[in-house]
Amino acid sequence: MAFSRRGSAEINVTPLIDVLLVLLVIFLIVMPSITTYEQLHTPSDDDAGAAEHAALIVRVKPDLSVVLVDEGREIVLEAGEVPAGLRAHLRDTTHVVYIELEAEVQWGHVIATVDTIHGIAPATRVALMATEP
Repeated sequence: MAFSRRGSAEINVTPLIDVLLVLLVIFLIVMPSITTYEQLHTPSDDDAGAAEHAALIVRVKPDLSVVLVDEGREIVLEAGEVPAGLRAHLRDTTHVVYIELEAEVQWGHVIATVDTIHGIAPATRVALMATEP
């Protein structure tokens, strides 16, 4: 029994599948090195006393504005003023910056704020402040 290939328009997909599997393996190997991770610290009971003398509280609002709580004073910063305001209020004695979220804040805005803090003071720890609803 002989099969005729003449007039057949079928495509051999085996090489295509091989190429796709190789690309999948390459993607799976390279992807973890491309992904960036942000380390956040949540305050513990030991950190409660430290928040009073060596911390800055950054309250992120849904309209992209930020309120800095520094030594009991609240400083309202608009979206473009955040880096300059953080530079002015972060001191050498500030060991941790607590981020307090208001309702309906998008997570991307929180990550952008954390990136801004790490860009200004890389050694400063950033922690999410637990608030009750």
